[in-house]
Amino acid sequence: MKSKSILEEAQGIIFERSEEKQRDYGSIDKSMEDAATIASILTGKNIDASDMYKCMMALKLARYKKSYKRDTHLDLVAYAGALAAYEEKQLDLDEIEKINNIDVITDNE
Repeated sequence: MKSKSILEEAQGIIFERSEEKQRDYGSIDKSMEDAATIASILTGKNIDASDMYKCMMALKLARYKKSYKRDTHLDLVAYAGALAAYEEKQLDLDEIEKINNIDVITDNE
């Protein structure tokens, strides 16, 4: 039996296992948003969820510098995929908001 590629495994982590993890921790996006709020308070800097995904990727790269573990690569790819999905959702929400604002402007004229 052929083993899964790291990309296939990461896909499973991000999209297939996310449902089971939501039962324990809530969604990864919500966790990153909450972590960003906490990090912002701790540092006095404005940190958002996208920044948190990038920090997790940086942590994985820092660990990789010390020693090779396939799991580190897997986590790195999974965080990159989750970041892309999160940012795509944010773009979709921004587009919806723009459309809604256009409707509000049109209705008020």
